[in-house]
Amino acid sequence: MRFLFVLTTLSLALAGCNGGEDFSDATVPGCPAGAGCNPSSRGDVLVELAGPHVSNLGYTCTGTNVVFFTSDTDQQSVDSDGNVVTVPAFGALCPSGSQGVEFFIGNALFEGNYISVGSLVFPAKELAADYKITVSDLVSSPRREPASVTDQVRNVAAFIQGLDANPAEESFVKIPAEAHDIADDLGADAVSALNGTFTETDYLAFQDTWEDYFLAVDDAAAGGPFMLNPFPNIPLARVIAANGYSFAGQYRFDTCRSQLSAFFCDADENSVIGKDLRFPYLKGFVPDGQGGTREVTSEPPLVLPNGRLLGLGKAIRRVEVVGEPGEFEVEQALVAFSETAVVDESATLSADAKMLSVAPDGVGADVDMAFQGRFLNKRIYNDFVPDSAPDESRPDVELDYPSLAPELNDTEAGKVMGELLEAGSAVELPLTSEVLSSSQVMPDQTFITELASVAPFTVRLMRACLESDPDSDCDEIERIDFEVGSGAAFNYPSEIIDPVEEEMPREDIHGTTEFCLDVVDLPGDIRNGLITAGPIGDCGKWDVGFVSRTIEDPKSANLTMLLAPGAESAVDTTAPNFGVSIVGRVDMDTADDCYPLYRTGGPGDSSNFDNKVRAAWVDDYWPEIRLQELQDGLGEGETLDDEDLAPVLANSRGAVQFFAGDPNDLTCDPAAQP
Repeated sequence: MRFLFVLTTLSLALAGCNGGEDFSDATVPGCPAGAGCNPSSRGDVLVELAGPHVSNLGYTCTGTNVVFFTSDTDQQSVDSDGNVVTVPAFGALCPSGSQGVEFFIGNALFEGNYISVGSLVFPAKELAADYKITVSDLVSSPRREPASVTDQVRNVAAFIQGLDANPAEESFVKIPAEAHDIADDLGADAVSALNGTFTETDYLAFQDTWEDYFLAVDDAAAGGPFMLNPFPNIPLARVIAANGYSFAGQYRFDTCRSQLSAFFCDADENSVIGKDLRFPYLKGFVPDGQGGTREVTSEPPLVLPNGRLLGLGKAIRRVEVVGEPGEFEVEQALVAFSETAVVDESATLSADAKMLSVAPDGVGADVDMAFQGRFLNKRIYNDFVPDSAPDESRPDVELDYPSLAPELNDTEAGKVMGELLEAGSAVELPLTSEVLSSSQVMPDQTFITELASVAPFTVRLMRACLESDPDSDCDEIERIDFEVGSGAAFNYPSEIIDPVEEEMPREDIHGTTEFCLDVVDLPGDIRNGLITAGPIGDCGKWDVGFVSRTIEDPKSANLTMLLAPGAESAVDTTAPNFGVSIVGRVDMDTADDCYPLYRTGGPGDSSNFDNKVRAAWVDDYWPEIRLQELQDGLGEGETLDDEDLAPVLANSRGAVQFFAGDPNDLTCDPAAQP
C-alpha cells in the first residue's frame, strides 16, 4: 500500500482572485554599502526585528564584510555593481551569501568592540527572501525560544528598550550614537564580560552589572532617561505581542516531501507516488465531472497571532486492488485541523494537535491522525532520508543546518501518526511545513482599535443566480464589468452560467445566509487583532482570522480569514460557512462609515480598491461534498451535465457583502436599500 497525506486548503486562490496581492510585506533586494560590502555578493535577504522595531541598531552579515545600522526611514545605498538599492525602514539587508545576521551595540568593524544582542542563522540551502523576527529568535537560532520563560530573551529585551532615546514614542526604539561609542570604548575584556551577563537568571543582578554603562550613556546622550526597566515584564510584553504577529501567516503542510534533497520519502514499507505531494487542488486544473477541467488553486492553512492553526485539506491513500497486481485505487477524504492544533511560543506544534475527517455525518470517521514538529526559522523538517536515496544523501535539516545533525529531538521532527482512511491501519509519515506568506509584523494599533469600536460587521456571501432560482430572490450585479469574467481574477467566473448577470444570498450547508464578525482590541495580548465570527448576535464564537495589514493612505486594513476554526466545528450549525476563505481590504477612509470590504491588489496594485470591487469568498467544503455526492450517484459511463454542475460552481465562489452594523441597517446594508 502507498500513502499520501496533504493538508492545504482547496480554494480558488484568493491571492490570485484578489489581484495577486497577498498580505505579506514587500522585500527590497540590494546590498547595504555601510562600512563595506562583499564585492562578490548581492544583497537580497531582509531581516526585520520587531517587538519593538529598533532604529540605529548595528548589524553585521556573517560571512561577509557588510556592517550597517537600521533606520526608522528607508535608506538608499549602492551595491557592488553601483546599483542604487533601498534598505527598508527597520530592516537589516544582507547578501545572499551570508551565513546569518548578528545585531549589536558598538563597533563591529576591524578591531572594534561591540555588545552582541543575538544572531539569526540562515539556512544553507533554502534561504528565504525575508525573515520577520523578535529577540526570541536570536537566542538559539534557528529555534525560537519562549519569551515568557527564557532569561536571555527578557534581558536582551530590557537592554535594547533601555537604550531608547525617546521612550515616549512607543512605536519604535531609537538608539543614540553615544551608546555605540561608549560600548566601543569599554575595551575587549569589559565587553566580553558584559556579553556573558545576558544569560543571568537574577534580573536584579543583571541590572547591577549594567548600571555603570547606562549611567554613562545617560550622561553623554540627549533624550532618555537611559536605564533598564525595573519591571522586566514591561519590555517583555512587547516581545510577546510581536511574537504572535511575526509568526502569523499562511503555511504549507504536507507529508513525505523532502524539498531540499529532491527525493521522496519512504515510510517503512510505504512510499510516495508523486513529486509534489500537494494534490492538484493546490494549483492547476482538476476534473469538472463531465470530461473537462476547472481551474483551481489553494489558500494554504493559516496560523493566527495567538497560535491557532486553521486549515482544510485532503487525505489521500493509494491502495493496490486485491487480486490485480499493479492496479490501484485512490481513496480520499476532506480533513481539517482540530481545535487543539496550536503553534506554541517556542514554535512547536501542540502535543494534542490532530487532523480529522470533516463530513456532514460526523467527524473523525475516516481520518484521525496526530501530528508534531517544531518550526526552525518557520520551516518544519522531517529529519528523514528515503530508502531510495543515494548513499551520500543527508536529512533535510542537515542540509540547511549541519550543526543540528545528526538528528532533531523527538518532538522537533515533523511527523504524522494515526489512522488514514482505514480503521485499524496505523501509519507514520514524515511531515514538512514552511511559511508561504507572512503578515505585517506590527499593524497600527489605532486601526485595530477603530475596527473593534465599529464592530460587529455583517457578512453576507452572494452567489450567481441560476435559471432555477426565483426571480424575486435575485438582484443585478452592479459592477458587473469588474466582477464577472473568465478565470480566478473575477468574483463570478463566466463558466458558472452564461451569462452571469444577477446574484443572491448564498446558503451554506446549514442554511446560513449571513453571519457577523468582531475584532479583538487587546494591546499587548496574543489575541490582539484577531477576527472572530459567529451567528448574528454571537460574533465572538470562533477565531477565524486577523487584521493582517494596515495602510495609511488611503486609510484601510487587510483582513485575512479562513472559516475553519476546527474540524469539530464542521458539524456545528452555529459555525458559519465552514471552509470559506475571505481576504479583503476594509475601506476606513469613506464618509458613510459603513466600512465596505474590497478586493486587494489588481493590475495597478490598488485598482481593485480604487474601483470598489467587492472582496471574493471561496468555499472549499460544501461544493466538494456535493460534487462527490453527485459523482458517486453516476452510473457506468455517465457524466455530470451543466444543470448538475451549475449549483456546485455557483456555491464555490462569489462576492462578499460586508458592512458595519446589523442586518437590515438602513444606512449600510445593501439589502435594505430602496
